[in-house]
Amino acid sequence: MMPRLDGFGLLHSVRSDPALASISVILLSARAGDEARIEGIEHSADDYLVKPFSARELLARIRTHLDLAQLRRDAQAKIRVSEQRFRTAVEAGHLGIWDIDPRTWDVRLDTRAREILGFEKDPPNFSGALAIVHPEDRERVRYKVDRAIDPTRGGRFEEEHRILVPKTGAVRWVRTSGLATFEDGKAVNLSGMLIDITELMQARETLTERQNELERLVEERTAALRDTIAELEGFSYSVSHDLRAPLRAMQSFAQLLSEDYSSKMDDEGRDYLRRIVNASHRMDLLIHDVLVYSRVARTELTLEPVNLEQVIDGAIETNSQLQANAADITIKRPLPPVLANEAALTQCVSNLLANAVKFVASGTRPRVEVWAEQASGRVQLFVRDHGIGIPPEFHQKIFGIFERLSRDYEGTGIGLAVVRKAAERMGGSISLESEVGVGSTFCLELAATN
Repeated sequence: MMPRLDGFGLLHSVRSDPALASISVILLSARAGDEARIEGIEHSADDYLVKPFSARELLARIRTHLDLAQLRRDAQAKIRVSEQRFRTAVEAGHLGIWDIDPRTWDVRLDTRAREILGFEKDPPNFSGALAIVHPEDRERVRYKVDRAIDPTRGGRFEEEHRILVPKTGAVRWVRTSGLATFEDGKAVNLSGMLIDITELMQARETLTERQNELERLVEERTAALRDTIAELEGFSYSVSHDLRAPLRAMQSFAQLLSEDYSSKMDDEGRDYLRRIVNASHRMDLLIHDVLVYSRVARTELTLEPVNLEQVIDGAIETNSQLQANAADITIKRPLPPVLANEAALTQCVSNLLANAVKFVASGTRPRVEVWAEQASGRVQLFVRDHGIGIPPEFHQKIFGIFERLSRDYEGTGIGLAVVRKAAERMGGSISLESEVGVGSTFCLELAATN
């Protein structure tokens, strides 16, 4: 949503900066599916999370990548040590020198090369030297040699491969490089150097194994966290549901007490009774909203094309505070269809409209404008009011559960949390622009149907 740079562009800039290139990057996206995930990995992201995701899941991924970063640093330190050993070997003459005559295929090795390869003396010919190359690497080495002595291919030979030490059968890794010499368009010599890189390759292999192990642990932790979250949401739903039974009994007996015995009470007693009724009513609203939030969080949402105009008209028709005698609501038609869950979208629209007509100055008739814009496969539904506005420090907090902007207005502080949770579950998002004393504009973004 940045004006000049998208997430992939930012990632490219980070990777292009040597000072930042080693930083782990996790892409967070509302784009579901393997294609989006593959695109993120192709842009050199270390990980890719699709909304909705929990804070615990994100933290688990972050901890894992911190562990991976430390592991990389340790491995890189080992690699630097190995590379330092390589430089020391070069300076001390520890490189092995080899020479092949492509005309006769005779092979000559210096003392260090024979030590590395495990030969007591020079092999009888190139085939004898090739015989100690690991069977899985042998054809590749042969091909690279043939290519190096081809005058049309550049004459350079470079390869990392395994060898089997003749006497012990031990596996070693060697890095070999060489350059061909040509006369009259024919190769007359191929010579170069080789060095033992067994420790370096073992360090790389250890790093790969550790990375695979950490990835497995991340998957296990993520699965466990999802199970825990599901259990907590189920528990919350059960507790909230069970609380309504005794609450309704309290409301019923309070109502009976008011009807049958209020005349026998003094003013103070009737005031106490009124407070009991009001408190139980508010508690009932609070439990109801918690159940709605839990249901949105727990229910599997099936997405399908939804008529946005019908959803908005239905929300207005079922809420007396949204009808023409109570508020002025202007809808700029037509509104495009969206890919959503109809029940969840109805909940979002109802909550946004209810908030729009609620938070106005006393004695002011609510005015609300609703319109939509479509671009790049997304639909943005805007709900603008001309109410009291929201201070900047509350722009994010109001989407949290139990967050209330003002105690002067009735509510439980759950409505916008339900909107955000439902939007995320539908692969969308909710955002806000607001100015105190001027009003607020909420933007609900969802996928378009085409």
